[in-house]
Amino acid sequence: MQKTSSIILAAAALAAFSLTGCETQIAVPDNHYDTTARWNEGDGTLTLRFPGKTLKEAFNASKKGIDQLYGAGHRVGEDRDEPEDPLKKDRVPPSYKIYARVTGDILVTINIYTAQSPKSHDEWTQVVVKYGTWGNTQESQKIAAFISRNL
Repeated sequence: MQKTSSIILAAAALAAFSLTGCETQIAVPDNHYDTTARWNEGDGTLTLRFPGKTLKEAFNASKKGIDQLYGAGHRVGEDRDEPEDPLKKDRVPPSYKIYARVTGDILVTINIYTAQSPKSHDEWTQVVVKYGTWGNTQESQKIAAFISRNL
């Protein structure tokens, strides 16, 4: 009975850690807009901020960065969520997504959207990089550096 409760407790602790994760600030080379990026261990994503840059600029820089790093044939898709209905433009902000498959059939996903500070109402373009299912810090930093160079 005690062994079962220990296993359940360990599983619950692991689930709590993996769902919440922790955020760590890390450096990204060539990012002149925001000297640090945030690595989220829970979902394996690297988040960068680009104040003063538009969604289209970040989208084009991200596509160019993937092409420079892995080759044009590795980009497998992209989504553009731009509401055409003028009534929805205030409620549904536009966003972009880029998909690539790299060596080993690893999926790379780049999400681009506008974020805003709740206090100061400052806006910036946010780019979120995810390499693989669980994330990879070094590969995500490499992709982020190429995106930053192109902005």
